[in-house]
Amino acid sequence: MKVGLLKEAVQEFEAGLQKNPKDASCLLGLARVYLGQEDRAHARLTLKRLIDVEPTHCEAQSHLALLDLREGNAAAWSTLESLSNLPGAGFFEHHNLAQVLQEKGDLAGAEAALLRADKSQPDNPFVLAELGMLALGRHDAAAAVKHLKRAAELMPNEWVPQQLYSRALTLSGAPGQAIAVLNATIEQHREVGTLYEDLFKLCMTTGNLGGAERTAIALRGLKPNDANPVYLHGLVLFTTGKVAEAKPLFEEAMRKAPGAFEPRQALAKVLVLLKDHAGAIKLLEEANAKAPSEPGPANDLALLYLEKSEGVKAERVLRAAALKHPEEPSLALNLALALVQQNKKTEARPFVAKALLSKDAELKEQAARLKKQVG
Repeated sequence: MKVGLLKEAVQEFEAGLQKNPKDASCLLGLARVYLGQEDRAHARLTLKRLIDVEPTHCEAQSHLALLDLREGNAAAWSTLESLSNLPGAGFFEHHNLAQVLQEKGDLAGAEAALLRADKSQPDNPFVLAELGMLALGRHDAAAAVKHLKRAAELMPNEWVPQQLYSRALTLSGAPGQAIAVLNATIEQHREVGTLYEDLFKLCMTTGNLGGAERTAIALRGLKPNDANPVYLHGLVLFTTGKVAEAKPLFEEAMRKAPGAFEPRQALAKVLVLLKDHAGAIKLLEEANAKAPSEPGPANDLALLYLEKSEGVKAERVLRAAALKHPEEPSLALNLALALVQQNKKTEARPFVAKALLSKDAELKEQAARLKKQVG
């Protein structure tokens, strides 16, 4: 069962039950297999047989409560919670509760239940991975590294824990180690595109543009019909100053993904460098129409509008994006610029204040200069 031989496990447990229909160990093992197969009907029948044999079997009750909850019985929630709180509760009682708490959005409660599950069954790699993901979600680098490093050690041939561990290393400020983990994992799993995407991002953020280009080319080979690898290849070429080489790649990405805004935004940047502002505005208007709440196209388009003294147009696209990203400093700064251009200094002040909260030194400096104008 542990190595995934579920059919053989079913046969083995059924053979045991033929000899002794009340064998609790066989009933529990068979129920776990059915749960692993997401065969709820057979799992329920088997769990009920187990409870007939052992009415106080906590794990069986917990599994049944989870099945009941999945089928709309809200009252089963209290059963799940009370079973996990029993002094002798085991791994599954805690883990089942953790699943439901995560679904409810109670991440702190889910973590507490997972920690109890980890204490009950130490070194369970799946629990460690879940704890690591929760830590990543709250940007707790130390906890993420601790849990995911161990999960990766316990599952050295699985790519998901390795990828998560690399993300934890990145969060902890160790991108070099993260790159090493990803490279080693790709050697084992050359077919997994998401590993290349993570590696590309890391190479770009660390300034390893050669590594980024090699990764993008490898990803293009892996996904020849996918627009994103072409776009990424164009992005690294653009970053290295190879504008003429990047341009056809962005155009190809546009053809492959006509609904995506990113290639249009990138190609618009190329056209700006080529002094074709009209062409850039056309592309950015298309990108903004496809994704009006995205800050990137909205900012780029607004700045070109401002160059033409079209503050009203700039304000319109920026306000639309700011509805979804009200605290985004770049939107706030550009919206303030658009309002100042229209002599609306009073309206601009709160947006300048938001921009001053930015962690980006250059943006913050621009906001400080603008503050002198609006008072």
